Amino acid sequence: MMSVFLSARPAAALALAACGAVLLASMPTAASAAESAQRVTPPVASPVAASGATPASASSTTMAVPSSAASAAPSDQRPADRFAVFTSASAAAAIAKPAPSRQAIYTAAPTSDRVVKSRAMGDYRIRVAVPTTPPPADGYPVVYVLDGDDYFDPGVKLADHLVRTSNGSMTPGVIVGVGYPGDSRRSYDYLPASPISADIERRPDGRPIIDDVYGGADGFLDFLDQELKPLIQAAYPIDPQRQSLYGHSYGGLLAVHALFTRPDMFQTYLLSSPSLGWNGRYVLTEEPGFNARVQGGTHRIATVVTVGEYEQALSPEQLRAPDAAERAARAARRRSVDSDRDLSARLNAVAPDRVGSRFRMFPGEVHGNRGAARVCVRPADSLCRAALRGALGPVARRPSAMQGWLTHRSAMAYR
Repeated sequence: MMSVFLSARPAAALALAACGAVLLASMPTAASAAESAQRVTPPVASPVAASGATPASASSTTMAVPSSAASAAPSDQRPADRFAVFTSASAAAAIAKPAPSRQAIYTAAPTSDRVVKSRAMGDYRIRVAVPTTPPPADGYPVVYVLDGDDYFDPGVKLADHLVRTSNGSMTPGVIVGVGYPGDSRRSYDYLPASPISADIERRPDGRPIIDDVYGGADGFLDFLDQELKPLIQAAYPIDPQRQSLYGHSYGGLLAVHALFTRPDMFQTYLLSSPSLGWNGRYVLTEEPGFNARVQGGTHRIATVVTVGEYEQALSPEQLRAPDAAERAARAARRRSVDSDRDLSARLNAVAPDRVGSRFRMFPGEVHGNRGAARVCVRPADSLCRAALRGALGPVARRPSAMQGWLTHRSAMAYR
């Protein structure tokens, strides 16, 4: 992997660097000239009961801040496919600058790995990776990663590599993986309550194509906002102005729902192949309310929207499948690439001085098979990298500066 990075030309490196966008921090901010010593927050009772702690953490309701001296190598677990939460690459420094630091930014094992019991939504497996470096003066940026069972490990490994090879241009941040201790409940947790749309996709026999169980999205967002975020903020020094939410597929749909209905919840929303077509594009009916709130408010929001080329057309391999005609018709109806591109364009237009969006369609990529081992192992695996720089890069906390950053990065990386 490193041989590919080191053999690439600096121009390619810059393009990769600008592609990066989502790890931790919703609103990118200017990097502090001098980082403060790590602040250790005293144990604070969390409103969430916790149990099932691994050896990395005690079974209490608080999370311990790690020592900044740890330097174990990143985990060797194989990354999950379509890890768009850390998709794109800040590879300019890695390719054109001196060799990367050998000191790991994150320890091999999660700083904390425990089961958190929600008051209303059941149990969640919460894994946290905290940098070994001291926090900035305002605290670490943080990214909450949906489908954490698949995306936490590869995200931490990629974040470690990108930060170490950024020549100091990216701020290490806290990564929080939100998963399940047992069977996944993602369909219920990620899909909003809604009546069956008249425009819903239907099977040949006329039955609507919709999940058997759904409608818990707002309860899940309440858990994130009212239970998990306070728990994380009590345990670690977090910058409240640099919080990001990442989701892929149904997770991306949930992130769009959160953006439209709770724009204050995060500063950056990382939307990887969001399932906008679900239930007759119901989530887009929430967009007018979002527009009115943002245009009448002071929100400063950044979004990154990514999609694969073969989400609207079939890949050569898919064309050989027995059901290729049916798949092609379904992909054409869903218009995933066009829909994602249009969403990003509308977000850029709603309040140009305060809201910005970047869009990237990655050639040769499909929607993704969560769990396939090929992802995040190649520097060119764009869909594994499309989010880090926007969340961790040095950008001033001013609306004009944010918009300038978005425009500049878009011109460099997304044309």
